[in-house]
Amino acid sequence: MSTTIQALKERAKPNLARGRNELKGPDLSEAVLVLAEASQARMEARNEARQKFTIMECHDVLEAMDVDIGRLAYVKLMTLFQEKGWREAFLHMSDARRKDLVESIKEGEL
Repeated sequence: MSTTIQALKERAKPNLARGRNELKGPDLSEAVLVLAEASQARMEARNEARQKFTIMECHDVLEAMDVDIGRLAYVKLMTLFQEKGWREAFLHMSDARRKDLVESIKEGEL
């Protein structure tokens, strides 16, 4: 359990009539703010992760390569780039490895 949620539970005021703890007034407002901030942080992290290793990044690197790719190899690469794993690997490869990948595709090895 996160320390923030734990701290909020510890500050909860007992409600003897209902037999349970409740957050009231300023504590409730603080709890809502903490939850909103945590939710916002999770959304930002997801968005950041989605923006890494995009097809457009791969396309830009591919276009900048000093190698004749050819139509069929280009289409095959664009198909591979539909999967994040291929995009991530391609963007982390050295230039020599990228050229090897293109040549393998051109020769029908992949």
